[in-house]
Amino acid sequence: MTSLGTTLLTALQALRVLGVETQGLLDGTGVDERALQAGDVHLPWDAMVRVLDRLEPRLPAHQHGPLAAEWLGRHPTFRAAAIFTRGPASWLELFWRLAGLTHPAVEYRLEAAPAGPRLTARLKRGARPCRLWFELMHHWAVHAPSLLKASPLAVRSVEVSSTSLAARYEPPEPTSTLERQSRATRLPLRTIFGSLRTLDRARLRRFQDGHQLAGPGVERTTGSREHFAARFSLTTREHQVLALLADGLLPAEIARELSMSVATARVHLKRIYSKTETRGQRALLARLEAEALQ
Repeated sequence: MTSLGTTLLTALQALRVLGVETQGLLDGTGVDERALQAGDVHLPWDAMVRVLDRLEPRLPAHQHGPLAAEWLGRHPTFRAAAIFTRGPASWLELFWRLAGLTHPAVEYRLEAAPAGPRLTARLKRGARPCRLWFELMHHWAVHAPSLLKASPLAVRSVEVSSTSLAARYEPPEPTSTLERQSRATRLPLRTIFGSLRTLDRARLRRFQDGHQLAGPGVERTTGSREHFAARFSLTTREHQVLALLADGLLPAEIARELSMSVATARVHLKRIYSKTETRGQRALLARLEAEALQ
């Protein structure tokens, strides 16, 4: 099945969960639901737009958010990919790269900034306009962190038309170390790898496997970091930076996760080095590990 076909099939399933009538939505598209389920259908963008045009009068505005949340929770590609990210900030970047691959008629761009992420989406030239698509994409953005069991994004501003979306959101709250370590999925492996077949090797290298099963040492590790931060009078922000560094993130990744500039992340690191009387990341992590073993 094409990725757009997967998106349509999961949308139909989500609509039924919400009690929205789906009878006749596929009329005139040249495909039926059995063919979508069999995975042997090429679904063109125009067919998707026909479905959404029929759906719009059946779907009140107050159901746009619930549909997006239910839809995302059922989409195997996005559910599988969420396993490979460390937190909401890095997930949003990967999320919209995947959206561009799975929905090729639309170009998506996410810009990270201290003031909060800015999303722009534009219909490619010659593609059929569809306002409902961009309305739902906005709600996808809001609910994307839910796949990491994080809070939805707060909206600062949003403008939607039949060919574009421009929105700004509040910076996402970073997930805790324990939440990142305990993240898991019940998806079968064949579903995961089947969903990721849309990605080539170059894109697969961008994944960062932050998934670990929680074990007996998780609470001890988390507690030792708390003790370490208190002992050396680290600020809340410095503690967050230290936790991400201990999880293997580079300064640039820490900056992205905490919605700050790389320069600011490095300033926090220098202050941590000073307080702990260490020189560089290796010495700091070695001291953290030594403290944990005491």
